[in-house]
Amino acid sequence: MNMTCKQIRYLPILYLAASFLLPLHPISAQQNGLPLRDFDSVLGFYHPHFLAGQAILEEAVVRRLGAVSSALQAAAANEIANLSISAAGTQYFFGRDRMFYVSESLGTYFIEPPWTTGAGNGSVGINTSYLDFRTLQGRGMSRIFDFYNADGDLAWQGDYCLTGQLTTLSMAYGVMDRLDLGLIVPLVYLDGEGKGRFARVANFPDITDFNESITDVADIFIRAKYEILEIEDLDNLFSWSAGVDVKLNNGDSDELLGTGDVGVRLRTSVGKRIGRFYPVVELAYNFAGVDAVNRMTVLDRNVPDAVITFPTGVEDDDFNAFEIRCGLPVALIAEKWTLSMEWMHSNSSFAVTNDWGVSTRIKINDQFFVQGGVRIPLDDEGLRTDFIPTIGCEYRF
Repeated sequence: MNMTCKQIRYLPILYLAASFLLPLHPISAQQNGLPLRDFDSVLGFYHPHFLAGQAILEEAVVRRLGAVSSALQAAAANEIANLSISAAGTQYFFGRDRMFYVSESLGTYFIEPPWTTGAGNGSVGINTSYLDFRTLQGRGMSRIFDFYNADGDLAWQGDYCLTGQLTTLSMAYGVMDRLDLGLIVPLVYLDGEGKGRFARVANFPDITDFNESITDVADIFIRAKYEILEIEDLDNLFSWSAGVDVKLNNGDSDELLGTGDVGVRLRTSVGKRIGRFYPVVELAYNFAGVDAVNRMTVLDRNVPDAVITFPTGVEDDDFNAFEIRCGLPVALIAEKWTLSMEWMHSNSSFAVTNDWGVSTRIKINDQFFVQGGVRIPLDDEGLRTDFIPTIGCEYRF
C-alpha cells in the first residue's frame, strides 16, 4: 500500500477513534475481520452531533460535512411534514344533508378543497407514499458528503442513500356546517445507508459504514377550516375558506422524523365550478417550526483542551415558506371517476420548488373511495426525489 506522509499521519487517529469513539455492534463483533458499527440515527456517521464528537476528520472537513448534514437533517424532517399534508387524502366532501357532489367531480388529491363537510359528517383516509431522495440542493445524494481539498482534489469520499415510506392516517369531522376539525398522523419508515473513506488511503477500515432504519410517528398535525363564503347554486357553485394547520413537535428530530419545534401553517383557498371542472387555488404561509443545528463545536487540535465553534450556515427561519397550490379536477365519469392535474409551489430561503401532480379518484360506493397519484418535482432545489407515487383510500360517514 502506497501512502503519503500526510496520509500516514491519519492512521493513529483513525484507530484511536475506532477503539474509543465507535461502539461495537451488540449482535455481531466481526464482519470480514473488522468491527461492525451501530449508529443511533439514519444519518449514521454523518449525523451533526456525531461529526462534532469524533476525531477522524480535521476541522475543515467537519465544517463542510457538518453544514451538509445539518441541512439534510432539517430538510428531510420538513419535507416529510409537507408531504404529510399533501398526501392526507381527506377531501371534506359535502355530507348527505347538504349537496354531496361538487360539480360531479370527486375533487383534487394533493390539494385540499375549500368546502367543508357539514355538521355531523366526517371522513377517514389512509394513504401511502414511497420516498427515494435523490438530490440535495442539486447535488446527488451519493456525492453530497464528498470533500475536496484546497487543490481541488477529492480528499474524503462519502456515499449516502436515504429512502423510505410515508403512511398518513387523516381524519376530519364537521363540528358545524362551515367548521371542520381534522387530524393527520404520519407513520414514517426511513432507511439510511452510507460510508466514508479517505480518497487516497487504500484498504480503509469500515468504521464509518452504516445501514440504519427507523419506523415511528412523525410530527402530528391538528387542523381547522372555516368556510367564509359559499354559493350552493350548482350552476354557480363557489366556495372560499380559511384554515390553520398546527404541527406538533412530537417527532424525533435526530431520526429526521420531526422538525424540532411547533409549526403553524395559515391557508386560504377558493374553488369555482366550471361545468365538469372545479378549479381550486390555495395560498398559504408556513411557519415551519424547524429547529436546525445552527452551530457545531469541534476539538482544536492545535490547542489542548480547546474547542472551535462555527456556524453550519443553516438557520431555523430558512424553511418558512410562502406556498401556492392550484388544482384542476375534471369529472371523467360524473360522480364516479375524476382525473386531476395539480401544481404545488413553495418559496423559502432554503429552496424554491415546483411540483407537478397527476391524480385520480374513483367512487366505489357512497362511502368508500380509492385514490392515487404521482407527484413529480420540476426542479432540483431543496431535498428532492425523482417522483413520489401515492395510493390510498377514504371512508366517509
